[in-house]
Amino acid sequence: MNWRESLPEDIRESLEEMLESTESWGESFSSADNPGAAQLWTAVALLHRRNKRLEDLVMRQRGALKDLDVDPEEGLDDEVSDTLRNY
Repeated sequence: MNWRESLPEDIRESLEEMLESTESWGESFSSADNPGAAQLWTAVALLHRRNKRLEDLVMRQRGALKDLDVDPEEGLDDEVSDTLRNY
């Protein structure tokens, strides 16, 4: 059995999507000493870029809510509030 087949379906689907998203840079990482590691680092960079875009979006939304005198943390549980305060 392929190790991927033993993953939960949602994780396996996410993995396949991530691998597909790196395919456009296949020529770049295929020339690396370790193409598998290079593909993994490419996937990490893509995830970092997505995360940065989401963080920027959250910051803009928080600013818009504050401009409307709405507390963006009101009604959130402590864990979510603590996370948002770090931004």
